[in-house]
Amino acid sequence: MGGMREWLMDITGTAGIGSSKMKELVNGLKSTVPRGEKSIVFSMFDSALLMAEAAITDAGMGDNIVRFYSGMNSNARDAAIQEFNDNPSKTILLITYGCGARGLNLTVANWVCTWIDGGAPNADDQMCVDVIAWPNSNSA
Repeated sequence: MGGMREWLMDITGTAGIGSSKMKELVNGLKSTVPRGEKSIVFSMFDSALLMAEAAITDAGMGDNIVRFYSGMNSNARDAAIQEFNDNPSKTILLITYGCGARGLNLTVANWVCTWIDGGAPNADDQMCVDVIAWPNSNSA
């Protein structure tokens, strides 16, 4: 990730990649990735997911990541979801709330992490609607 990682560390220091929340996210993923369990990390902002991606990559799990960001066109979004759903080695989906709109079927996930950034009081409710569908044999 090179320059982006240094920029994130310089700008945010322990409030970003080195924060206790980021360490907890990485530790949680370290317990799920080896078991092949799929996890979705939601955030309001791409920048928070860039920090998460840098921390996850630093922890040796970068090859497990699929990105689903707001700047992607519809073909790239479709490909990302298909890769997350169908590729057993892709166990981490980084997604913004805006991209996780209705119509996505993400029930392949076992775990969900929400990164609440403050200005979206109903974001958790919408995220749950987007991820959980019944019946679901997974533990999301």
